[in-house]
Amino acid sequence: MLAQGLITFFLASTAFAAPARREQVKSMSSSAAKEWTVLDMSRDCNKDDTKCTWTFSVDKNEDGFEPVDCEYIIEGDPASETPGVTPQSCEPFTITSGYDSSGFTVLSIVDYDTGKIVWAGYNDDVLENGETVTPDRSWAVSDLP
Repeated sequence: MLAQGLITFFLASTAFAAPARREQVKSMSSSAAKEWTVLDMSRDCNKDDTKCTWTFSVDKNEDGFEPVDCEYIIEGDPASETPGVTPQSCEPFTITSGYDSSGFTVLSIVDYDTGKIVWAGYNDDVLENGETVTPDRSWAVSDLP
């Protein structure tokens, strides 16, 4: 009888659990800070490396917030190493980027309505050949200065 009660309790509790957003997400934060998750990140550059198209979704990990699909385009020579200093809109976010010659790009994902920002960094080697970055990564949210 006790076993049947435990099974019933377990089944009932899992039936009402919130669905998981992703099975594998790597937190890039060292603290218990609020995080946004960048989903399905990829960077696809043309053969001449004069144009790179970044595609990804941003999830604020808040009840009622649906992930927002973003496309971020950088042109330059080489585009894979060109900072994106002109802000691009991905409502409600604004995206810019910087590149470091040691081989990584940092995207600044800003929500001006809430005064929050995430700096999402990716090494060149995980972005090669337009492959999707796995696992998805979560980044600590900061207040805008």
